[in-house]
Amino acid sequence: MPESSDPPATCEPPRWRLSGLQATDETAKARIDLAEPRLGLTVTDGDAATRLLGIELPEGCQPTEAWSRGGDLTAIYEPGDDRRLRVTAMWRAAGEDERFPGVRRWQLVLSAQTSLLSSLAELSVLSQWAGDVAEGGWREGQVSWLAGSREVACLRVCGAAAGGSASCLVIAIHPDDAGVLEHAAGEGGTALIRCRLFPRDLEKGVLLRSRVLVAVGPRESLEGAEGWPAAVLRQFAGSEPILST
Repeated sequence: MPESSDPPATCEPPRWRLSGLQATDETAKARIDLAEPRLGLTVTDGDAATRLLGIELPEGCQPTEAWSRGGDLTAIYEPGDDRRLRVTAMWRAAGEDERFPGVRRWQLVLSAQTSLLSSLAELSVLSQWAGDVAEGGWREGQVSWLAGSREVACLRVCGAAAGGSASCLVIAIHPDDAGVLEHAAGEGGTALIRCRLFPRDLEKGVLLRSRVLVAVGPRESLEGAEGWPAAVLRQFAGSEPILST
C-alpha cells in the first residue's frame, strides 16, 4: 500500500494570500510573483532568502488565471511561442507533520498540453541552495546517498544559513514521473539545481504531469532510514498520483 500524501485542503482557509499576481504564505515564510515564474518561491531561512521551484517557461507565456485553495496556489500560463504549450503550475504547501518537526515542504505539480498535433514538451524547474551536495538514488524503496549515482533521483544540499543556524534542502522528482535531475556550482557555494521534465514530444489531446518536491529542515539526524530527508522522500515516493488541480 502506498503511503498517504497530504490531501488537498478544500475546506480550510487558503494559506496563500493572493493579491493580483503576488502570493504570500506567511506560515511557511514564502512568497512568489506569478508574473515571474522563473524566480519561483522566495523562501526565507533565518536572515537569508533563496529561490525554489521556479519554472523556465517558453518565451512569451503569460499567466491568465490564478487562484488559491487550502495549501495550493495554482496559475495557468497560456502559450506565447510556436510550441503552443499551455502550462498549469500548482505550488502545494504541505501542512505541519509531527513526523517531520521543523521541516517545511512544498510540491510543484506541473502540467502541460498543446493545441498542435505534436510539440516539444520539455520544461525545467529551477532551485538554488547554498551548501554541499549529496546525490541520492532509490534502492529497494529506500534512499541511498551515493556520490556519482548513475541515475540521480534526489539531491541533498546542506550548509550553514545566515546567523549560524544549520539548514538542509532535499529535492526530488517523483519516481513515477519522467525527468532528469541536474546540478551545477554557482557563486558563493550555491548549488544550482535543474529538474528537466517531460523529456519527450507531446501530442494534441494528451496531458503531461510531473511532481517535484522540495523540503527544508534542520541538519540534525540526516542519516539513516529515520532521518527526516529519507522519511520525507519515502512518503513522497509512495504518494498517489494527483488526478486534478
